[in-house]
Amino acid sequence: MSKAGVIASLVIALVLAVVAAVVLPEPKGIVRSRQLLSFHPSEVRALHVRVADGREQVVERAADGVWYYVWAGGKRWPINRTNIDGALRMLSALSGEREAEVGDRAGWNQIEIELNDGGAWRMSCSPTVLGGARAVRVEGPGGEVFSANVQGEVLTALFETGLGPWRVMRALPELSLNISRVGLETPTGSIQLVRLGERWRMIEPRAVAADGVAVQALLRRLAAVKVIRFIQGDTDREELGLDEPIARAVIERQLAPGSQTGTGTSARRVDRRTLTVGGAANVEATRVFAEIRQQVIAPDGTVEAESSVIVETDTRAFDGILAGAAGFISRHAAEVPASEVGAVTIRFEDRQSRLDLTIDGWVRRVEDGPSERVLLEEEELIRALLTLLCETDASKVQMVEGEQADRAFEIELGSLSGQPLERMRVRFDNDTGEIIVGSSGVRWAYDGQAAGAERLMAWLAREIGGADAGGEDSGGGGDGG
Repeated sequence: MSKAGVIASLVIALVLAVVAAVVLPEPKGIVRSRQLLSFHPSEVRALHVRVADGREQVVERAADGVWYYVWAGGKRWPINRTNIDGALRMLSALSGEREAEVGDRAGWNQIEIELNDGGAWRMSCSPTVLGGARAVRVEGPGGEVFSANVQGEVLTALFETGLGPWRVMRALPELSLNISRVGLETPTGSIQLVRLGERWRMIEPRAVAADGVAVQALLRRLAAVKVIRFIQGDTDREELGLDEPIARAVIERQLAPGSQTGTGTSARRVDRRTLTVGGAANVEATRVFAEIRQQVIAPDGTVEAESSVIVETDTRAFDGILAGAAGFISRHAAEVPASEVGAVTIRFEDRQSRLDLTIDGWVRRVEDGPSERVLLEEEELIRALLTLLCETDASKVQMVEGEQADRAFEIELGSLSGQPLERMRVRFDNDTGEIIVGSSGVRWAYDGQAAGAERLMAWLAREIGGADAGGEDSGGGGDGG
C-alpha cells in the first residue's frame, strides 16, 4: 500500500473511533467520575455539619466577610479563614462515580452548604468507608438529586474533627490598631484611656496625657491572651467568679460608616469587647474563667447586637496587665510639643513675666511699654525649659492627692497665637536634687543635674524679680492648676 493509502486508512479509523465514542453507549460496569457539587467558595454564606446523633455545627460569613463559628442562642466566635477556605475548595472539587439512588439513609451524617442567592447544596453521607470511599446522596439547589461513591478526606475531617478547632484561640480576636478607647477595672481602681487622633489621653483617674508606648504595649498583651478551652452549655456566673471579677478590660473601636458587625449597617457605631476575669478554673489556680462579651453600640447608646462566650485562659496572661494608673501616664509633663509653644508665662506669688515667640525670636512683654528682645542666653534657657517639660522623659511619675505646692513657679504654656494651653508648677527639691513638676494631680520628677537645674531655677527666679522655689516646705507639685 502506498504512503498516501496508509494515511487515508489512519484518518478513516480515527473518525470511526470518535463516532463510536459519541454514539455508542458505554459498556456496562464502566462509570465515569464527575464533579458532584457545582459552586465557588465565594458564593457560600454558611456551612452546616450534622452528625447522626443530632449534634450540629455551623459556621457563617457576616456581611463584612468575617467567618464565625455559631452556637445556639446567637453566640458566635471568629474562625481562622484558612480553614473554611480550604474546606470549601475541597468540597467544590469533590468527584465521584454516580450510581443509582441509595435506599435506607438512617444514621447518615449531613452537610449543607448555603449559598448567597438562597439556594443550597445538601449531601447525606454514609458513616461507613469502604475502599477509601463512602456513599453519598446529593440534592442540588435546582432540584437535581443523585447518589455517588466519593473519596474525600475532607468529609472524614468534617465529621470526626468538626468545626470547633477552626475557632481563633485568642480571647480578643480581631483586636486591631484602630482602637478608640481602653478601660481597665482592677481592685486598685479604674483606668480610662481614649485616643485623640494619633495621641492617647487618660481621662480617669487623672485627666492627663497618656504614654502611647505603654498603651500600645497593653493592647499587645491583651491581644496575646489565649483561649485554652471554650465553655459550652449552661453556666453559673457566681460559681465561675464572674459576678465578682478580679479584673475587667473594655476595648472599643469605631466602626466605619457602612460597615456591619452583628446586625444592621453602621453610622458610626461602636464595637465594644469586654474581657471579664473571674475565679480559678483549676486547683493550682494556673487557669481562670473569663467571659468575652461583644456588643455593637448605636450612636444613641443603645445595644444593637450582643453575644458572650465563657472560656478558660492562662492566669499568667494577665501578669503586668493590671498595672497601676501611673504606668500609663505620659513621661512628659506637658502634652503639647515644644514646637507648638509660642508663649511662656512665669508666675510666683503676685509676680509674673510673659515671654512671646515672634518672627525675630523670643521677646519679653513689658507692661505699659514696648516688648524687649531677650538675651541669647535667655533664649537658650527658654528652649531648655520647653525641652524639659515637653520632650524629656521623667525619671519618676506619681499620682498625688490633695497636695499643693506653696513655693513653686507656675508655668503657663501658650500657643503660637497666645491662647493658653497648659499650666503646671515647677520647683526644685533640695533633698533629692530633682526638678519636680506638678499638674492635674500628677507629679513628674526629673534628674536635676541632667536638666541643668541650678542654672534653670536661677533664671526663673530672675524672670519674676527674685524668688526661691525649692526646699522642704515647698510642697509636692500638687495639681496646681
